[in-house]
Amino acid sequence: MEVWTVVSSVWLTTWTIAVFRTYPIIIKLVGSYEGGKLIVSYKLTHAFIYIVSMFFLCPFVWQLCFFEEPRRKFVLSYVKAIVKETE
Repeated sequence: MEVWTVVSSVWLTTWTIAVFRTYPIIIKLVGSYEGGKLIVSYKLTHAFIYIVSMFFLCPFVWQLCFFEEPRRKFVLSYVKAIVKETE
């Protein structure tokens, strides 16, 4: 088996797991904020941008696939950035 086959399969698997473990939670949280109504109304556009972005970010955020705490921090900070919430 060639190296590129292994690398591409790990990359695609990590990307798929990261998207499916974070996107549903993000949509549910964004819908509960007043500032997230625009994201909810353009759900397909947001999904496309998120999925494409995660494809390039997946080597750096591989922890989202395996650990609960990094996933929780990522999702909460992503939602706060989208809805422009300040603490």
